[in-house]
Amino acid sequence: PEKLKGIPFFEQPYIGHGRKETRRYWICTDLKELDGADKWAGLKTIGKVERTREITTGKSKGKISKETCYYICSIEPDVKFFAECVRSHWGVENLVHWTLDVTFREDSCQVRQKTAATNLSLLRKIAMNLFRKHPSKGGMKTKKMKAGWDVNFLEQIVCQTHA
Repeated sequence: PEKLKGIPFFEQPYIGHGRKETRRYWICTDLKELDGADKWAGLKTIGKVERTREITTGKSKGKISKETCYYICSIEPDVKFFAECVRSHWGVENLVHWTLDVTFREDSCQVRQKTAATNLSLLRKIAMNLFRKHPSKGGMKTKKMKAGWDVNFLEQIVCQTHA
């Protein structure tokens, strides 16, 4: 892996689901070269993540992809903690996107006018959070169907009142 002189480094290999993946993490406190660093309240570090993925099964076996992402951070320069933060952030992101697609079929939406698409996306996220917050039993799909069938339940969801 690329060694960045004096910058803490951590490597995390992963094998499973038909792929071999290596994640490499760096975290740096030297912010003097970053234009506008003084404008970011609480900025302490810059992080870099390099993901290399090799497909190990199927038709795409042997295919390798590489992705590099940079992060501006308010965390202390602990590269292992940085790795945990990045992984947990993407776990949340993936769960939200999966829920929006599976429950609300967001990827199937054919609205292309930017303002309308943005507004619909915002409404889906509000609905998702209201359903998630409601204490009734059942998953998000169940709550969504029940709200469509029962106006009283819909009112409970929207107003967050619980009968």
